[in-house]
Formats: sequence, structure tokens, C-alpha cells
Amino acid sequence: YNKIKNLLVTEGNVEIIDTIKKIKINSDKLTYNKNKEIITTNGNVVFVDIKQNLTILSDSAIYEKNKEFISTNKNSKAIYEKNKIITATKFDYSKNTNILIASGDVKVEDEIKDYIIETKTLTYFKNEERITTKGQTVFFIQSKYEIESADVIYLVNQNHLSSDKKTKIIKNNS
Repeated sequence: YNKIKNLLVTEGNVEIIDTIKKIKINSDKLTYNKNKEIITTNGNVVFVDIKQNLTILSDSAIYEKNKEFISTNKNSKAIYEKNKIITATKFDYSKNTNILIASGDVKVEDEIKDYIIETKTLTYFKNEERITTKGQTVFFIQSKYEIESADVIYLVNQNHLSSDKKTKIIKNNS
């Protein structure tokens, strides 16, 4: 601990539990800047938002405590309620708004609702169960349909997909 800089640096299977904000953070290496209320983590990062039933895994992450905002970089994976998995290169997650922005080779898999989404950039509005994508997007729905489009809005609970862009639907006969 550096008293002058108000900086705590730890290594080796580090765990922080915040019972007030209802989060848990595990990492190989963790740096806590008390003045800025920022936690920087590296190596086997696990961020658990207990209230939202969300687990985020990544190679590295930065958690801004005052903003309740987490950014991840490299090998990012979000697991919602154990059945919806989002993988991407990078995440930006706001705990306050419960919105996750994923970028870089994004893939969403929901085993219960039986769909897969592949795109480059995606925003998941968890409270509304709405997913929006930017750029080329491929949906695989109920293992029967492949839908190719761009800039898509998907209302998960209504199972409603829309886009103003050219859309191609392919029915798989398997």
C-alpha cells in the first residue's frame, strides 16, 4: 500500500467483495486507486454483479466505483442467468442502467430462447430485453432460420426482429 498515492496493489488470486454495491471481483492482479475510486484488474478477471445475476470474465478490466461502470478488454464473456452468454473482445457495462455494449467479434447465445447472434457491435438493454446491433449481423433462430441483415433491433421477449437494411432469410431444412 502506497500511502502517498493512496494506491493498493495486490497479486495472486485477489478477491474484493462489496456488500453495499453487491459486487464481487476476482483477479490475478488488482490495483485500487482510492483517490479516484478505480479498480484495475489483470489476469483471470471475474466480475460478479449479484443484484443483476451477471458474471463477466475477461483478461483485464477497469471498474469505476463511483460511476458503477466496468470496461473489459480481451477475451470478454458475460453470462446472464446461466443461459445467455455474450462473448466479445471488449465490453462496456453500466451497472446503473444495466446496459452492456459489446464490440469486436460479438456472439450471443441463448440456449433457452434458442438463438445465436453474430455481429461486430451490439448493445444489450437488459431491463428492456432489447438487443441492437451495428453493421452486418447474422441471426440463427430456433435452429431453423438464418437471417442476414445489418443494424438490427431484436426485442427478445416478443421474439421480434427488425431492420431498415436489406435482409435475407434462409430456412434450414435440418
